[in-house]
Amino acid sequence: MHMAAAPTQRKPTFFWQGLLILLPVLVLAVVGLISLRQDERSAEADAHTRAAENLQSLAIAMRDSVDGELQRFLTLQNVWMIGLRLASQPSVSGEFPDVKLKADIEKWERDYPKYKFTDLAVPNAEILTNGEAIDPPDFPAAPTPPKWFLEFSSLQKNSWENLRAAKTQKEIESRRQIFLDGKPSGEAQQAAFNLFRPPEEMAGHSNFQFTESGITFEEIACYQLLSATNAQLTTDLLQSIWWRVIDQPSFLSPKLLQLAQTLTNRAGANLRQKFFWTQQFWNRQSQVREWIAPLRKISDSTNHWNLASSFSRWAGDSSNAPLAFFEPTTFVNMSNNSNGNPFEGKGYAIKFVPREVVETIFEKALSENKFLIPKFAGAIVFAEGKPLCRTDKANLSPESFQLKTSPPIASILPQTKTGVNFGITFYLVSREQMLASEHRRAKLFGVLILGSALSALIGFVAAWRAFRRQQQLGELKSNFVSSVSHELRAPIASVRLMAENLEHGKISGTQKQNEYFRFIVQECRRLSSLIENVLDFSRIEQDRKQYEFEPTDVIALMQTTAKLMEPYAAEKGVHLKCELPVPVQNQILELNLDGRAIQQALVNLIDNAIKHSPKDETVTMGIEIKNAKLKIKNDDSANTAASLNSQLSTLNLFVSDHGPGIPRAEHGKIFERFYRLGSELRRETQGVGIGLSVVKHIVDAHGGKILVQSEIGQGSRFTIELPGKN
Repeated sequence: MHMAAAPTQRKPTFFWQGLLILLPVLVLAVVGLISLRQDERSAEADAHTRAAENLQSLAIAMRDSVDGELQRFLTLQNVWMIGLRLASQPSVSGEFPDVKLKADIEKWERDYPKYKFTDLAVPNAEILTNGEAIDPPDFPAAPTPPKWFLEFSSLQKNSWENLRAAKTQKEIESRRQIFLDGKPSGEAQQAAFNLFRPPEEMAGHSNFQFTESGITFEEIACYQLLSATNAQLTTDLLQSIWWRVIDQPSFLSPKLLQLAQTLTNRAGANLRQKFFWTQQFWNRQSQVREWIAPLRKISDSTNHWNLASSFSRWAGDSSNAPLAFFEPTTFVNMSNNSNGNPFEGKGYAIKFVPREVVETIFEKALSENKFLIPKFAGAIVFAEGKPLCRTDKANLSPESFQLKTSPPIASILPQTKTGVNFGITFYLVSREQMLASEHRRAKLFGVLILGSALSALIGFVAAWRAFRRQQQLGELKSNFVSSVSHELRAPIASVRLMAENLEHGKISGTQKQNEYFRFIVQECRRLSSLIENVLDFSRIEQDRKQYEFEPTDVIALMQTTAKLMEPYAAEKGVHLKCELPVPVQNQILELNLDGRAIQQALVNLIDNAIKHSPKDETVTMGIEIKNAKLKIKNDDSANTAASLNSQLSTLNLFVSDHGPGIPRAEHGKIFERFYRLGSELRRETQGVGIGLSVVKHIVDAHGGKILVQSEIGQGSRFTIELPGKN
């Protein structure tokens, strides 16, 4: 018959418990992080959408503001230049500027205090789609013979040369008639009469007829009058200069102005003012001639002419090039070009606004509507492809701005009513600020997730420690049951064996019987002590242990305990000695305590000391009084009563031995329940591991402390410190 082996019990593990604690939090953290990332992307997309909406509103607001300010400048500039053109003519009288124009200019300069309007204003320009300039009039760098001269026959040319060589009035008259008989053109006939007219007669008349060299007769007359020894600047002479310089300029125009300027110091105030304005107008026209040079080549002027469509372009690539506004126009009956052909057909009237004025107008519009710019974004404004202004001027100029380093958020390309194609781009300045609210929310959820994870980790560690502690307690309880069984089985077996021997009369002799009786009593005492410790430990564990405090003679308690433990010490071959202080050896030292509990604590300490002491060694128990003065209660009695002074006094009850000692690292553990020093397999001393834990509980209940002093090989000393205050 085979007996079945008992099934092996699997040792419990903490894996599944830990997994159930950490896995939900881990899943929650991962899902939360993914959700926060998706929320951040969604918040970023929403920010871009809101920025695009704000950009649309900003474009509309800026377009209206820019349109108004550009139109204001262009209108004021046109009025000023028309007035300046008229006022610069000596033959025109009147106040310039008038009161209204002056007030409008002053108001504009108050709005734009950085600029002086009269230094900025320039006249409009007019060009045909083929690039020919109508106004300001263009002129070649070198004069060319007029048409009437180029059409001369050989005979007419010889007659003209003879006429030019005439010296006397009679020669002039006869040779002029010969020339006229050759039937030249009407312009050639008029030239024959103008050829010998005095310069004074030519001044003050708008005579645009050209000589055979390509220079007008009036220009030659003006030059002669200005170069004369007794030259004087007159109204007629200045008027002729004005016509020649403003309406029909040539390469001689700068020279005529230079000669006229040398005569202004001898002219009247009115003529000086007229000359100043004429020179100003000439300078503005010269500036416009430079600006329209590159504009003649733009494709829009030839390929996309539309009477209802205005547009704008920069007049060159330089940083100070103005913005030119093109208004499609059809020209009829305009002046003639250098070949005598009239300027007619499709073309453009061009108005100019200086670059700095355009920038200031856009900056002002941007500043007035900056509330539409998100706090996390910056804005840069372009006009006709060139950057004009931006919100953060501190770092980079618009020309060096690169959207590569600042990612664009949204862009728009509106057009003003004046024909300016401008663009606004929002670029990211601070991603943190854009996602500030989302980051605050993410931080909150992050703290919650971190808190949950930390709580789960703390719970995991606490559960793991509890699990380990439970395992240890299980092992300790198993050892405790085993130890208690062993501790009970040995004395019970001895008592039963000795009782059976006595019962059956196997023990004869009174001395031997008395020895058996003494052993039986001793074993019963051991059983009682063990059972009492177990019962007290059970009460302590259930928090049902109660103490009865009453005045107790500590000296008598120590002496009684020593007598109680002497037989056990003698059995183990150990000497038990009780030491009392000399002042109280014959006194009654009372203290308010539970005498039975303190005695149990002392018994446990003495029992441990005896068990761990080699034979013939001494276990010492005694009393020490620290920082106290004795108070005598009754001087008449033989045994005088004394008590401790309550000021800074302690009563120490100690038990010391000369055993193997306790390692310093184990001093704190020996008072734990079920804890026993050393390995269970190699341990030789008896015990169940609850004695010292009972001692600690008793001492704590009395408001005292249990101290241990021990080193390996130097024995041990346990001290119960009890407060002396009653």
